[in-house]
Amino acid sequence: MPVAHLIDRTTLRITAEETFHQGTLFQASMMRGTTPVPLTFLRADGPHYYYQCDYELGHEYRLKVNNGVDTPIIHQPWLHTQEFATLYHYDGSLGPEYSPQATTFRVWAPTATQVELRLYQDPVNVHFMQRQDRGVFALQIPGDLQGTAYTYVVHVEGRIHETLDPYAWMNLDNSTKSMVIDPSVLGVDLLTDGPPRLTHPTEMVLYELSVRDFSVHGAQEHRGKYVAFEEECAHDVRYLKGLGITHVQLLPVYDFGSVWDHDPTFYNWGYDPVQLNTPEGSYATSPNDITKLLEFQRMVKALHQQGLRVVMDMVFNHVFSHDAFMWERLVPGYFFRHQAGELSNGSFCGNDIETRQSMVRQYVIDSALRFVTTFGVDGFRLDLMGLIDLATINALRAALDKIDPTLVLYGEGWQMFQTFAAQTELATIPNHGQTPRVGYFNDHFRNGFKNLNHPETIYSVFAKTDAYLPITQSINYVECHDNETLFDELGGHFEHHQLITMMMLLAPGVPFLHAGQEFFRTKQGVENSYCSPDEINALDWSRQDRYRLYTEFVRRVIAFRSAHPALTHPDAQVRVSEDMGLKIFHYEHQHDSVKLVLNLSHRKILRPLDAHLYSHTIESMNLHVPEMHAFSMVCL
Repeated sequence: MPVAHLIDRTTLRITAEETFHQGTLFQASMMRGTTPVPLTFLRADGPHYYYQCDYELGHEYRLKVNNGVDTPIIHQPWLHTQEFATLYHYDGSLGPEYSPQATTFRVWAPTATQVELRLYQDPVNVHFMQRQDRGVFALQIPGDLQGTAYTYVVHVEGRIHETLDPYAWMNLDNSTKSMVIDPSVLGVDLLTDGPPRLTHPTEMVLYELSVRDFSVHGAQEHRGKYVAFEEECAHDVRYLKGLGITHVQLLPVYDFGSVWDHDPTFYNWGYDPVQLNTPEGSYATSPNDITKLLEFQRMVKALHQQGLRVVMDMVFNHVFSHDAFMWERLVPGYFFRHQAGELSNGSFCGNDIETRQSMVRQYVIDSALRFVTTFGVDGFRLDLMGLIDLATINALRAALDKIDPTLVLYGEGWQMFQTFAAQTELATIPNHGQTPRVGYFNDHFRNGFKNLNHPETIYSVFAKTDAYLPITQSINYVECHDNETLFDELGGHFEHHQLITMMMLLAPGVPFLHAGQEFFRTKQGVENSYCSPDEINALDWSRQDRYRLYTEFVRRVIAFRSAHPALTHPDAQVRVSEDMGLKIFHYEHQHDSVKLVLNLSHRKILRPLDAHLYSHTIESMNLHVPEMHAFSMVCL
């Protein structure tokens, strides 16, 4: 079957397969409704035949090739041109605009010939939406539609799809339908003003946590839910505050597609988005009710009341299902990265979001801002940020700055070479200089600090001579949700775990803890536990009780760090000296000074250090000053 692609608004490329009349076109004709559209032959290039035509979006066309065979018209690659962006970019309001008297629905679908609004009332009502400027379809429905489920039915490229509203405030359980709500119920009066602002990113201590993992084996009534963060018990949000962390980074809490909302036997981290601007239903006590959104707000408020800021883990690089995704059904071929008709797959999840598209960039920014302005979120961690273009990252950073410059933005800047975009365009670690106020997970730090047999990397980080990332952009970590926990990777070596965690917390940069790292968290050796059961993923609070001295040690290290601007201020100066094989790092900022002494020499240092320097010493259950054990660290 031949297929036709729109190269630009006036150029059509018809491709005939070899099996179709030996790849030869004898004739081609096109109708817009009942009106013939002139086709002027331009040239042939192998199986491709180019024609000039007058094509206008919003009309139903029928293209016939040879013997009257209908040929579909695909709007790529025109969708990915500056001409299309200029003509059809829309920066107005999208989604439902509710009032008790009427609700106005708006959806962007420029290539559609018809969009129907399907209201799931009794009986189901179908309304034809009206095409407006820049490819927007809109319709106002009188009456109070609060709580009404709805979908869009889209006629595009000869196909008919039913889909969710990308800008809906909430979806029903399992993301089956969107729902009209009164957003005024989600007022800012439900939120606190948030914790005090930090002056520099290096003052942060990040703590990665899953909503479900936090409480599913806890003592809360609503275990594994948003509201568990409000409940008081032995290990509640007060425990998080007591650690001294500043930010809780939540694993995905947007609407994801890998679990059934009402079935607690399903488990998934949630790195498979269905909709990126509304909360996930499986963490709510009532997924089909607006209380889902209110419970999300209350979770954020509960953390704010403890002085903790909230970071959302966002996946702007791929989606759960390419074919079923809302934007693919509304504007086929627009939202995803392609090359020669093939989907890009740098994410290894079957698709890459094409953030270079203007309306995709708009959706990314709008989604983030909704969670900030409506739900009180304080920043974002971006999954596989190296698949997102620099312009989008900088535009998002600028949008956050307009609200609050202390809102944080950081992500995984890995180079994903399989994606169909030039590496020079993407937010990768080599390009960090083009995003100076965006943080990057430092894999150089991770690999160097976990390998105590190569101390030069560690020394260069503490000396601030490591050029891999500036300290204000370096997210220092040795453990996260990916891969084995540090305890498992070290084979249960308590002393090395303690030293590595201590060095990570005190090194120049932004320290990052994985939940449970402070009590030797184990996942029983499971490296990729994204869908493992609670027995593997849940925080085992009995370990916190068992290793409470280690938790206290981590708390004291964090407190020591936070008390010393010499360790947290990006302008603090460092001087390095050496004595008896010990590396001594002297940090100074204004009137504050700290010495960090490292012994990575494989030998025990018996010579006592000056006793008067120990007024601020951190002494753990394994490290006893003044002696310096092999592989050890002392703070002075």
